[in-house]
Amino acid sequence: MATILVVDDDSVIRELLAAVLEEESDHSVIVAANGQEALDRLIEHDIDAIVCDVNMPVMDGIELVRTVRANPDTEVLPVLMISAAVPASALEPTLGVDLMLEKPFEINALLACVAFILDRVRASTRTVQVIRRRAAESVGRLVATPTHRSALKPTSL
Repeated sequence: MATILVVDDDSVIRELLAAVLEEESDHSVIVAANGQEALDRLIEHDIDAIVCDVNMPVMDGIELVRTVRANPDTEVLPVLMISAAVPASALEPTLGVDLMLEKPFEINALLACVAFILDRVRASTRTVQVIRRRAAESVGRLVATPTHRSALKPTSL
């Protein structure tokens, strides 16, 4: 079981992501409404991974990731970015995002992406940049053989 920091300014999406991660994968979830709140949560809690939106007020997801990567205490935290407005191709490769999931997405894809970034860290094979094609193939394999018990029908977020 891991502790996931979910960062999204939309309270409905934030709570839905938290519920899915807690109920479907037994992870503990901490939530924040923007990047600045996320930084506060990182100080307060022992976080294993971050799932964060790109566009948010106060501090957006890109600035959050830059700040996380610049801090020696958090630089290796795996980050899954989610966005409806920013395509994966628009992210700078040097930003250090481990995986990008474009909204709308299937719940199983979210769970597979979180499992993927956590497993890469546990196996000490984390890389700063995951080539999108290779990551998609790995996530596809995880979705094809899920390790969680899904009580929900596949739906999109």
